Amino acid sequence: MRGKLAAILREIRIGKEESIHTNAYVEEIKPASRTELQKRDFLWMQFKAQYQHYSPNFQKVQYQIIKQVRQIIGHTIVDRLKNAIPLMDNALLPES
Repeated sequence: MRGKLAAILREIRIGKEESIHTNAYVEEIKPASRTELQKRDFLWMQFKAQYQHYSPNFQKVQYQIIKQVRQIIGHTIVDRLKNAIPLMDNALLPES
């Protein structure tokens, strides 16, 4: 694929890579009148709540990292059904 950069999906390693969720939403929450620690804690709790809800309620849920040229650029959460793949959450990291 000359001139195009393909994105690669791989499973998130739970227990090691949840920070991708918080990093993806840090810009969104920036205007909130909270300390940086409170913002990070809120985003961590949000990921934890998603995980605790989706995992037992969606049998084929997959938490995936989006990579491009060896760099993590975001995450996605999908439910792999027989005839469809519903997108449950998707976020790209802000450009650095």
